[in-house]
Amino acid sequence: MNEVEGYIMLTENDNQREIMLFFHQLFSMYPMVSSKIRFKVPFYDQKNGSVISVK
Repeated sequence: MNEVEGYIMLTENDNQREIMLFFHQLFSMYPMVSSKIRFKVPFYDQKNGSVISVK
């Protein structure tokens, strides 16, 4: 489990956790997208420098 998955699992609201997990799995399907925690929330980076936030 990486740091983003750990963050998602600590989310108390079940509905929010489900949605965050869905998007995390969706973004993780693309090899050019990496995830990390920034500013205490999950961020997804694409290799070309674009940033996608999920919260």
